[in-house]
Amino acid sequence: MTVERGNRGAVFTHKRDSCTVPRSAISGRLVDTPPVERRKVGQQSQPEPSKIPLREICAGDPRSGPLVSLIPEEDGAAVKSDEEIIACYRVSGQHELLEELADRYLGKVRAMIYPMVLDRAWADDLTQEVFLRAFRGLAGFNGRAQFSTWLYRVTMNTVHSFLARRRRSPVAYCAEVPDCAESSAAPPESAVMQAELECAVESSLRGLPPKLRAAIVLTTLEKIEVGEAARIEGCSRATMYWRIHEARKRLKGRLERYFSQWR
Repeated sequence: MTVERGNRGAVFTHKRDSCTVPRSAISGRLVDTPPVERRKVGQQSQPEPSKIPLREICAGDPRSGPLVSLIPEEDGAAVKSDEEIIACYRVSGQHELLEELADRYLGKVRAMIYPMVLDRAWADDLTQEVFLRAFRGLAGFNGRAQFSTWLYRVTMNTVHSFLARRRRSPVAYCAEVPDCAESSAAPPESAVMQAELECAVESSLRGLPPKLRAAIVLTTLEKIEVGEAARIEGCSRATMYWRIHEARKRLKGRLERYFSQWR
């Protein structure tokens, strides 16, 4: 990723190299390059929240461990940790080091933002805003927490501020128009049911208060451990457990008709 300067400030663009963040052909979503234990770039990434099975959103144990993310290693070269890169940047001022951090976390941050705002254009804009805020405020990173935790805290603070502004100045919401097949043939019943389910899940997520939605996004969709999720949101572990429980209870109430189909 490179940083370019324009009329609106810094703009992140992508390199065509081994650190490229692929874009889903279906949703247009930016996704992480998968961590390698010799896995190939381009392996299937996490889907948008609407694609995630209903059971995974509304059920499960919040005490399950985090999804471990490994940093790919270059052949024959040790990979610097986030903290080492930041230390080098503070000494040298080389912006290429910030680009490396952005390459590591762009997909993860964007994936965290989308289910909070449920709009691709807003998610893209907020992803750029998060990295601008983070890099401008890098002096505030003191190393007491991992850089990833600090960055995700910046991410969620940015999202909560955005949602608060929208609540104060509401505008009519226009759902994104899905791509339609050129064929005039009616879609199969399974496709219609899947589209209905996806719409219901997104609508249910949208109906949750931001704090409850964040609890589901962090722990269920992003597989972040409850303790770290609590640090990101600036609350106690007990409060985070309550938010997860309350969010799942509300989602189950809204989506009960779909659960009945599995019984």
